[in-house]
Amino acid sequence: MKNLALRSNADMLFDSIDKSKEKKIILDFRDIQFMSRSFAQQYLLRKKKSNKEVEERNIEENITTMFEIVKNQKTKSQFRAKDFEVIEVTSIHI
Repeated sequence: MKNLALRSNADMLFDSIDKSKEKKIILDFRDIQFMSRSFAQQYLLRKKKSNKEVEERNIEENITTMFEIVKNQKTKSQFRAKDFEVIEVTSIHI
């Protein structure tokens, strides 16, 4: 698999990791070309919750960048309802 795109894939990976009898798991990211933001979010969340020590190796710069973007994202939305103004509302009849 060269592309990591779905949250469910991160869940399946950590389901396997968590079932392992090994305490330390090393993941080789060699040849991984793409990682979606949603995969990275779920991966980091599951890694944090896992009781295993998970170490990544051979990570390309674009994958490292995606992990950093997710780690640095704001946890709460900065938008508030009062920031928006309703300009016009029309009803639609079907």
